[in-house]
Amino acid sequence: MRNSRQNIADHLRVAVPETGDAVNVHSISRQRHFESLVNSSDDAIVSKTLDGVVTSWNPAAERIFGYTAAEMIGQKITRIFPEDRLHEEKTLLAKGRKGEKIDHFETRRRRKDGREIPVSITIAPIRDERGDIIGLSKIARDISSQVEAMRTLRRFEAIVESSDDAIIGQTLDGVITSWNRAAERIFGFSAAEMIDQTMARICPDERLPEEDMILERVARGDKVDHFETVRCHKDGREIQVSVTVSPLFDDDGTIVGASKIARDISDQIEAENLIRKQANIDVLTGIPNRRFFMEKAEVLMRHADIEADKLALFFVDLDNFKHINDTYGHEFGDRILTESAARIQSCLRKSDYVGRLGGDEFLVLLPTLSDRDKLGELARKILNALNVPVAHEGIQLVTNASIGISIYPDNCDTLAELISTADQALYEIKKKGKNGYQMFSVQSYVDIKRDKRLRLDLLNSIYKNELTVLFQPIVSLGDNQVKKLEALLRWHHEDLGNISPLEFIPIAEEIGFINELTAWVFEQVVSNLTGWVSRYGSDFQVSINKSPIQFFQDDDTPSIWSDKLSEAGLSTANLLIEITESSLMHKTNITERKLKEFKSKGIEIAIDDFGTGYSSLAYLNRFNIEYIKIDKMFVNRICESVSDFYLCEAIIAMAHKLKLKVVAEGIETVEQRNCLTDMGCDYGQGYLFSKPIAAEEIDDFIEPFVSS
Repeated sequence: MRNSRQNIADHLRVAVPETGDAVNVHSISRQRHFESLVNSSDDAIVSKTLDGVVTSWNPAAERIFGYTAAEMIGQKITRIFPEDRLHEEKTLLAKGRKGEKIDHFETRRRRKDGREIPVSITIAPIRDERGDIIGLSKIARDISSQVEAMRTLRRFEAIVESSDDAIIGQTLDGVITSWNRAAERIFGFSAAEMIDQTMARICPDERLPEEDMILERVARGDKVDHFETVRCHKDGREIQVSVTVSPLFDDDGTIVGASKIARDISDQIEAENLIRKQANIDVLTGIPNRRFFMEKAEVLMRHADIEADKLALFFVDLDNFKHINDTYGHEFGDRILTESAARIQSCLRKSDYVGRLGGDEFLVLLPTLSDRDKLGELARKILNALNVPVAHEGIQLVTNASIGISIYPDNCDTLAELISTADQALYEIKKKGKNGYQMFSVQSYVDIKRDKRLRLDLLNSIYKNELTVLFQPIVSLGDNQVKKLEALLRWHHEDLGNISPLEFIPIAEEIGFINELTAWVFEQVVSNLTGWVSRYGSDFQVSINKSPIQFFQDDDTPSIWSDKLSEAGLSTANLLIEITESSLMHKTNITERKLKEFKSKGIEIAIDDFGTGYSSLAYLNRFNIEYIKIDKMFVNRICESVSDFYLCEAIIAMAHKLKLKVVAEGIETVEQRNCLTDMGCDYGQGYLFSKPIAAEEIDDFIEPFVSS
């Protein structure tokens, strides 16, 4: 078999006639020239017969397809065809026979090692000197690198086009050179509408300087990472975006443009805003919650320090809100809170802040306080706004409020103290009757601080042995005998000394500690009463005061006390219950039932402070009372005031008509005693006879009366 070089030479001689030596020399020279071109080509240059048999195979063909010329010349060209491409040869040969040229036909061929490669083929007919087609010349180029580059390009194009983020190319002048589908979706403009335009088309006017800044940084080789800003959609709405911009380099490493990736973060921003709102805003009322209000207050206080300014805090509390909730339900209560927050806010300046502290409590912060006198004006404005009826499901209800006011830095040094002093002022107005406002004052602070301490310390007074029961003798004015004592509770505070019952009994009632105190007094009475009864007779009696609040409670006190007296060997007749005259006027059904319970156990009842209330005479008859006690305010003036004299005389006469016995309280002089004795008063009690004394002093006091 001839080699490829000889075959190439033969093909090159086909069209050259042999007319002489000079011609031969010229032909040989041309032959060698073309032979050199074929052998040095990077493309496979192959010739084949019209039946597809290879007649020449250049070195590039050997390199591209892996077969040597010796292996391919004389073989069918289909040796290098993949099976799925065999059908191509028939078409190619048919076109070649007809003299057609095939340019840049892209297909695949198989190397000797079995690997398929992409090739671009050009086929032309070979003609003899007569112009007849005697074969085909094929040039095959290995386009693997081009195909791979195209695949890579398409892969990158697919990545760019399938991205959820807008990917945009720009020149350093800001002109847009590429605009992917995500950019079309996010911003609403098509690629045709944006390419060759600038980003100014989607940039709000106030954001235009950002684009210049970004391109300046890119031109310096800097990268801009996750820059959050706002851009415009084609429909005019604004979109929150996060932008990353990188420089684009050419083959020489020169920066020629910018690659911009823009992500729509509107949903993320909205979610973050919602989370921030939920963290900072009270869900029910829509105003700042406690945490956010405190943070803002701290900032404003620091600003006030810098500016040597003052600010005021209003502590607003709705009056009787718990009663509203309990009576009308929580839905109505929520309506009240929502409406109250809106009304408070409507009274404020833009620079003022309102927040919900919790429950029915609101805080109002007034920075840059210039006129302290206007605080009262604003407080009244808020109170008037809250006093307007609130309607809900056919119900209209007027809500009152109380406001405590404190000023920083006049009344405090910290935010905690500012709130505390405003709370103390609120506490004071609540004690005065609510539905008003109160400025914080130092004296109020002292009083409130004492009150709060007493509330706390009273709870521990029993365990700290600070309580004492004293007994004040009650003398029979007719025979000068002592058959009765009134038990009186006293509190000696370890730091504050003696605390008046007028101060601590109301506190005990408010904090719900009055039951414990009364039960403790009863135990002290019973522990001493046994000895007194044995020494002074079975009719000896001790009276215990019952708070109106405690008296109205539905409990088993009559039965419990009756059982304990029996266990101690005492009669229920040895115990007397004193209730105030005002107790008869409230909750009469409960009062009547409770009195009957005591009566059924044999425990007698006395009406204390008679004459200071507004009880009806019918109540005295209805409730079957045994004793009335004339208040000391009448006894004190009995010898100086004619009206008090006649009033005491009338009370005694009326009581006797109703079969009641009378005890006169507060007797301090012999003249008062004589007047009362002449009126027929049954018993007397007061400093003329004795101040309240300890249990161990009773025997020494009673002995002279017994002997007399």
